[in-house]
Parts: sequence; structure tokens; C-alpha cells
Amino acid sequence: MDQAEFLSAVVSLVRQSQRPGAGVNAAFLGNVVRSRAGLDWEKYGFLKLSDVLRKLESEGRLRLVTDPKSGLTVFTTDAENAPSRELAAEATPSPVPRTATFGFDRALKKPVWNAFVASTPTNPRFLNVHTAEAWLTPDGPPTPADDWKPVNPIPADEQRKWARDFVSTVGLAADRELDESLAKQDWFRVFPLLLSTKRDLSTTRAWNRARSEHVVQHVEAWAKQHAVRPEILFEDYRKQRGQRPSTAAPTDLRAALLDALNRLSVDDLLSMPIPARHLVAVIRPDLLRER
Repeated sequence: MDQAEFLSAVVSLVRQSQRPGAGVNAAFLGNVVRSRAGLDWEKYGFLKLSDVLRKLESEGRLRLVTDPKSGLTVFTTDAENAPSRELAAEATPSPVPRTATFGFDRALKKPVWNAFVASTPTNPRFLNVHTAEAWLTPDGPPTPADDWKPVNPIPADEQRKWARDFVSTVGLAADRELDESLAKQDWFRVFPLLLSTKRDLSTTRAWNRARSEHVVQHVEAWAKQHAVRPEILFEDYRKQRGQRPSTAAPTDLRAALLDALNRLSVDDLLSMPIPARHLVAVIRPDLLRER
């Protein structure tokens, strides 16, 4: 059994275990998966059951809600197995945090997202391999040229295919209105709004997560190809959670500053304001000693 077969097996277990309109409690499901079915999610690349459920929700195959009485509750996305009106009124969509990888959050920085996803402009695009700054203007990027790597944006047709695959997983492949929305120039705005009217906001959120994960995988492959440190491409999850990033040791900071200065051109160095005492200390240190 590979990972895809394991995930399908989990969906089947949810379908067998849930009660109409009430779903299945996540803790109970964990017992069913491990004890009754003899499946261990760690063998298939997941640290926790919640990681399995989030993966399936991002694919639109499961729906997660938090029941104020019984906690996290799992539903398949079949229309006949939707939460009851009473539960839907009381429950809240399960908060699904982005997956932290290598110590940073999976949320791409906005300039990086635009460089890979935006349909305009159509001229060549570049990303700075040290700062993740995007260069989208027609003229070439600034010097040094080695600091900038070309970006091939993800074709709109490929992104539309992600959307069609998603609607197929949630049982809406035959919906003509959804399919027609994907032909529009601004499909990325129209499609999610229409999706929420066909199902609910949780389905739209699942699509947004699924699309984001596709983009992240594309960006990570680009980073590997160009030997770019992936952490510079993502938002700092510690800042988003109100945590203070750890302060680098002074020796590390000094090394980083010297490395940055070494990358500057002579023109850049000449334009930098430098306190006079530091210049005097190098040219005429005796003047400082006489003070």
C-alpha cells in the first residue's frame, strides 16, 4: 500500500464510521485507523492523524469541523453526509494551520507568490536569491546579475487543471457553471466565490489550501534547481504567531554583514554613508589617539 492508497483507505473508514449528519469524532477515528484497520500513518509519511486529515481536507475529500461538545469531527464531502443543521449552526470550521517546514511557514511571501502565479506582466521575471525580491519590470534586474534567477510563472492552464481536479474530488465535476467560470480571464476570483455558493465556505478554503500547496511545491522545486535557501521565500511563522525570532549571535551577524558588503558594487559602496570616525580610524588612527 502506498500513500495514495492509504489516504483512500482513511476516507473509506470515515465513510463507514460516520453517522448521518453527525460525522465521526477524530479521536475515535484514530482508534479505528490504527487498532481496527491496523494502519500506521507514520509509515506513510505523516507524524499525526491530524496531518492525514488536513491533507485530505486540502484535497477536498474530507471536511473538518469543531463540535463544541465533542471536539474535532470528520465528515466525507458527500452531500448526504453533510453536518446536520444543528451541528452546522454550532460548529466552527476546524482551524487548519499551514504546515511548518524547515522551521518556516508554508505561506509564500507576496512578491514570490506574484512572481510565480500572476498572469501579468508577461515580460521575463526574476527573483533575488538572497532577499526574495521580485523583479517584474521589462528592463533587466540590477547588478550583480548572479543574485537574480529567472522565474517561469505557472501557466494559467495548469492552475485551471488543479481546479478541475479539485471539483472532481468534491463531486462537482458535472457542474457546468463551475467549468465555465474557469474559462474566464479572472477565473481565480470567480471560481472560489462560485464554489462557496455550490457548497460552503469550508470547500472554498479547502480549494485555496490545495492551490497554495501546488504553488509551494512548484516554488520549492525552483529553489532546489537554483540552490536557493527555501526559507527566504516564506513568511516567518514565528512573527505570525507573535513570537520573537531568535537573535543571531554577534559573530554570525558580523559575518552576514561582511558577506553583504562583499556583494556590493563599488558604486554602491561609494554611495553608502559611513561615519567619519571609522574612515579616520583606518586612514589616520593617530588623530583619534591624540584626542
